[in-house]
Formats: sequence, C-alpha cells, structure tokens
Amino acid sequence: MSDLAKLSAALAATAVIVLSASAAHATVAVSVPKPTININVPKPTVSVTPISSSVRPGTFAGKPATVQNTVSNWQGPAGAGTQSTSMIYQNGKVVGAISSISKYPATSAPGPTTNTSHPATSASHPANQPQTAKPAPPPAPAKPKITFTPVEYPAFTDQYGTVKGYYVNGKLVYGLAGPTGGTCVPTMGYQAAGGGSVSSNYTHGSVSVHAVQCYIKS
Repeated sequence: MSDLAKLSAALAATAVIVLSASAAHATVAVSVPKPTININVPKPTVSVTPISSSVRPGTFAGKPATVQNTVSNWQGPAGAGTQSTSMIYQNGKVVGAISSISKYPATSAPGPTTNTSHPATSASHPANQPQTAKPAPPPAPAKPKITFTPVEYPAFTDQYGTVKGYYVNGKLVYGLAGPTGGTCVPTMGYQAAGGGSVSSNYTHGSVSVHAVQCYIKS
C-alpha cells in the first residue's frame, strides 16, 4: 500500500470517530404536556319568594304610568330579609324601577362553650382524683334587631319637576338624605285633595303627587 493510500485510510477512520463522538453527545428534546387543573368554585345561591304584589296608577315624567310593587322574602349566604321592588310601566314597557331592602336579620348570639378538664399527674393531684370542670363563660348578649320601615313624604320639586327635597311634618328638608340615615328615592304617591300625608295606596278622591320613599330605622 502506498503512502497516499495509507493517509486516505487514516483520514476516513478519523472522520468515523468524530461522527460517533458527535452522535454520543447529541441532545434530544422531549416535550412533556403540562397537566390541566380545573377547580369548581360553587356559586352562592339566593332564593327569592314573592309574598305580596299590588298595582296602582301613577305618573312618571309627567305622563300616566302604572306602578307595580312586589314584596319578597330572600334567603342567601348572608342571611335573610325582605325586599321591596317597584316597577314603573308606560305603554307596556318598563321605564323605571326602585328596589330596596326594608328589613335586616338579627345576629344570633354564639352558644356557650365547654372547657374539658385534664387529669392531674403531679403528686399533689393524683390522676385518679376527679377534677371539677370550670364553668362555661356566659353567652354574649344578642344584638338588638334593626328594622327599616318604608315611609313616603311629599316631595319638593323645581319648575322642571325634578325632586330637590321633601317635607317632614311641614318642614322642608333639602336633599334626599333619610331622617334616620340612608338615602330616600323619588317615587309617586297619593295625597288627599286637601293635602296632608302621602300614601302609596290609592284612596277615593286622592290625587297623584311627587313623593320620596325613605326607610325609617327602628
């Protein structure tokens, strides 16, 4: 074999070794799918049960309207109470709505707790000696029940019919702040022809007037 043939054979063997070393150090990428975790969060359930409903004529924006008032009991995670909703209709379409909670539930007092005594293990108190349980602390006094009663007052309006305040026992109150807190809302009520108090119920001879509905805390 000539020197040229020997050199060619040596170069070929070296190329095989280099290729084998490269293949040994090759990196193979493997994709691993990430797991998907679904967490179901339960939605709070609130049940509403209507207990009374009434329909009365009225006016809205200076035009005849029909007012439907519905009183419902509600029960949910936060407690229970009574809700009053008034829907105002004109030509069969809803043009306004007023909804408010008129009663809040009372907070129940926590029940008494009991302390569990442990047997003594010291020489002065043998384990077989009966221990006297400590008296349970007295329960906390129950919080007073708060009730909100809806009351309607004659409204004070400007020349455009916008409610700017209301009258309480003949005294003008500017704004819509309630007498015992909260905010009053404009509504329509009925008043005798000679004036006086405003009622949400129609009586013979009464006229429809602008009013505000406030919730009095008691």
